[in-house]
Amino acid sequence: MQNIIPVEGASELPPVKKHCTYADYLKLDDANRYELIEGELAVTPSPGLKHQHVTDNLATEIKSFVLENGAGIVIQSPFDVVLAEGVVLQPDVLFVSRERYHLFTRSCLHGAPDLVVEVISPSTGGRDRIKKSRLYRRYGVLELWLIDPEARTAEVLTNGEKGWYQAGAYDDEDFLTSPILPGLQINLNEVFTMPEGISL
Repeated sequence: MQNIIPVEGASELPPVKKHCTYADYLKLDDANRYELIEGELAVTPSPGLKHQHVTDNLATEIKSFVLENGAGIVIQSPFDVVLAEGVVLQPDVLFVSRERYHLFTRSCLHGAPDLVVEVISPSTGGRDRIKKSRLYRRYGVLELWLIDPEARTAEVLTNGEKGWYQAGAYDDEDFLTSPILPGLQINLNEVFTMPEGISL
């Protein structure tokens, strides 16, 4: 079993003046994708090939396990997760257990998923690791995976009383496991390896 280690820098965010609400967010009508972070709009760039390949592989593995065990539903971005009036995020992959199905509306999840997977991109790595991770914890996400396709590493964090706790740290020689999905094992070498003929 992995050691549980407190994660540095995962304390609560200070209060921030809100500038934009969820209602404002819904009125946006341009070609950009956005997230709403403490009332501030943040443009979300289109992900690259490696990011999408890794995201698809992870979603496929989690979805197969969840369906086999009747545990809930798995959704890929883009899909709005409305954590508060000024907080709307779009995790790369999210898992919602049956016990939280009441949080769904026709257009979004109004509350915290059980599991969030963020695949780190060079342009959004700081936001994912700091701002978004703190918000996920504050609003009740039980488990967060931070996946780095460039370093071929994965970190599994669980929500504790004093912050995120590291439940597992993996590289591409490991099988990732999940405290909230016992029995799930994901071969990270297969997740990170691009199809033959694609060199990035």
